[in-house]
Amino acid sequence: DFFHSQRFALQDTLDLYLQLFEGLLIQISFGASQADVASAREALQQTIEELQTSNEELQSVNEELQSTNEELQASNEELETSNEELKSTNEELITVNEELQVNSAELDATRSELEAVLDSSPIAILVINSALQINRASLPARELFKLPTNYIDLHLAECDVPKGFPNLIEVASQVFSSRQTYERSFNHPEGLFSIICAPYSTGSGQVRGVNLVISEVESAASIASRAALQQLELVQELADVAYF
Repeated sequence: DFFHSQRFALQDTLDLYLQLFEGLLIQISFGASQADVASAREALQQTIEELQTSNEELQSVNEELQSTNEELQASNEELETSNEELKSTNEELITVNEELQVNSAELDATRSELEAVLDSSPIAILVINSALQINRASLPARELFKLPTNYIDLHLAECDVPKGFPNLIEVASQVFSSRQTYERSFNHPEGLFSIICAPYSTGSGQVRGVNLVISEVESAASIASRAALQQLELVQELADVAYF
């Protein structure tokens, strides 16, 4: 708008200059007085100076417009570059999101398989984290230790461990410290049991938790039957000796 207004002002000044020039020529041709000619020349000179000033202003405005246009072009190029980068970043995010969705689906499938294996296991299995909290438990383990329905993150200290069983906290702590598998058998009123506690690690070798497995080696009834059989064999041997 400023540029157009300056252009119109310059045109008006140029028209005025032409009018004064024509008037001066007419005055000279009709023999105007020296004072009139001098006045006309002074007005013409003033008009010329105004014309020059307007021309300089127009040139300055034109340079500013050119500079602004260059800046706008540079900004437009930067915006186009940023837009391309955003498009590229968006495509990368879409790819990463798809990969995360695939990984999440695989983790869900693995978790479901693990839970299915634990639920179908005939022995007591506890998966314990580094805070000595239960992450997973098989059905026999939930029944053996009387775990509540929402047992996830339950501390070992809150488990109802049957009398005669080893201290689970001490066993798990020992395995975390030694990073070695713990294994032993122990007698219980219900039979002979085996306990195995083994660490499991990440790919970097850091121990993330331990698996604790308790299984019945021989039931109390089987032990009693075996003991009775041994006694019967001993009595038979003594009877044979007495006979001879």
